[in-house]
Amino acid sequence: MTSRIHEQLTKYEDRLGSTEVYVVHHPDAYSSWARAVFNGENYDEGTAYNHRTIRPQEVIIEYDDGDRKTNYDLAMRASRKLSAHNAAHSVWTSGNKSTHIHTFFNFSDVENVRFLKRLLFKFFGTHKHRGKWYEPDMALSSPDHLIRAEFGVHETTQNHKSFVDKTAHFPQYNSIPEEVWEEYDTTDPSMNDFDDEELVESVANSEAFKWLLDPQNVKEIGDGRKRGTFILGNILWQATDRDKEDIINFCQEWYEEAGGRKDRLRTIKNQLESNFELGGYTPGYLYLSDYLSDIGMERLIKE
Repeated sequence: MTSRIHEQLTKYEDRLGSTEVYVVHHPDAYSSWARAVFNGENYDEGTAYNHRTIRPQEVIIEYDDGDRKTNYDLAMRASRKLSAHNAAHSVWTSGNKSTHIHTFFNFSDVENVRFLKRLLFKFFGTHKHRGKWYEPDMALSSPDHLIRAEFGVHETTQNHKSFVDKTAHFPQYNSIPEEVWEEYDTTDPSMNDFDDEELVESVANSEAFKWLLDPQNVKEIGDGRKRGTFILGNILWQATDRDKEDIINFCQEWYEEAGGRKDRLRTIKNQLESNFELGGYTPGYLYLSDYLSDIGMERLIKE
């Protein structure tokens, strides 16, 4: 019997074309992260994989900043704006407190897809709610980023990512709004900080990253530990000669010294191992800036 995620990914391939997608089976907080390539050698179409990588031309708008109702309300606003631009999309609840929107755009001949995705996030996803402005999760501009797979179980709550609604003709490739193209064409190229080799070196040498290396700084703030380990692990993986085990040990020690719970150390290890096996993620300076803003350290961004 085929799983529902297999049926969903097959539908994407049938309608949008074939591309390499990694899937992960991690059904609870203490299980290993079993990885495979969709329809690859070790893939099992009956397994209920609950994570997958983002397709190259996929845009996922996720809100995970407020409570469940706030995230849902924000997603509905983004959904209405997508519909106003005739952009086919689907809406899902994550199994925890966030809400996801899946949509696809044609990025053929686009030089800087990650930057263009961020502009699409802001165009469709920036909304004011009860006097506060919200943006979607900008980390999802990376195709290497793992997301909760459709119908996948949340390993902590044991609730499933659930379908809410979709527009007609989903999935299909949508047209990029002219307003987004105009901003993409007129933005200072230095802001498009995604030349991987130069990017990693510049981020690793920044004062902001040096601040992050000290776990006591994050401990004093009391927030951002798990996301901090993700940034640290990936920058150290790509910018230094340290081996995988050394980086994972460092990140676990950093997490604990930053005030993280000891029972989360195995989760930190499993997530980093899974990420490294997928080739790693390149966190740009904009991503680091978003992180610093979220934990109240905006003053470091320009240093």
